[in-house]
Amino acid sequence: MNSFSVNGWAFPSDWSSQRRLEVASRLGYQGVELCLEAEGEFGLEQPLSAVEKLGRAARANGLQVTGLACGLYWQHSLSASNPAARERALGILKTQVRWAAALQAEAALVVPGAVLVPWDARSELVRYQDVGQRVADAIRAVAQEARSLGVLLCLENVWNGFLQSPLEMAEFIDQLGEPVRAYFDIGNVVRTGFPEDWILTLGARIARVHAKDYRRSAGTLDGFVPLLAGDVHWAGVREALFRIGYQGPITAEYLPPFREHPELLLQSTLASLKAVFA
Repeated sequence: MNSFSVNGWAFPSDWSSQRRLEVASRLGYQGVELCLEAEGEFGLEQPLSAVEKLGRAARANGLQVTGLACGLYWQHSLSASNPAARERALGILKTQVRWAAALQAEAALVVPGAVLVPWDARSELVRYQDVGQRVADAIRAVAQEARSLGVLLCLENVWNGFLQSPLEMAEFIDQLGEPVRAYFDIGNVVRTGFPEDWILTLGARIARVHAKDYRRSAGTLDGFVPLLAGDVHWAGVREALFRIGYQGPITAEYLPPFREHPELLLQSTLASLKAVFA
């Protein structure tokens, strides 16, 4: 049976890690996906001893750390044209792998470069072929350490103009081999495709799943909505995950917290996950 997890960005940014863990546990989540940040309590400069302490705190609250996400790749892309920028991104990836191992998270969510970042007017346009080569080089540079630490490098399907079909993503993952897998995001494909089709195509390559919903008519980031309020065919998604034998965690993500009573969204999201998958 799948367990239900929640991503760290679903909590108010001024909440401490301890408060986030306590609330997630009290509401009934079985896991949390933590997020590597540039600075602060979840910042890059934190020593591994502090990261290990955070992992112990999660387990003390009865929570599995289901993965380690990182939004820094949008500013520090693995496919940047500038070699120094790519080196910075590679350093972030190496830190993320070590953090994931220290947290016993087993999965590091990796944004696989970008042809263009559609919501960033300053984003550079990078040739598709170059993105593929640079991302592959970066993954290969950390693959051995990730294997030795027991961490899966999970490439997420995102709005980056790259790996835009399930066939292409499957081929790219197969080309790189272990420990590279897919972090499949249900809502991210709704604008141009169908989640159940992606799931059946990627199959056992899927190591983690993000649960999001999306309204196609929006066509922008504003189309992401609470679970069951969008165009995801949830019965089809559930059936597809069952058919491929996926039994890993399902993590609610992209839930900008309510300004007031933020726990209400967390509570209703868990109820939606249970209604769909349990």
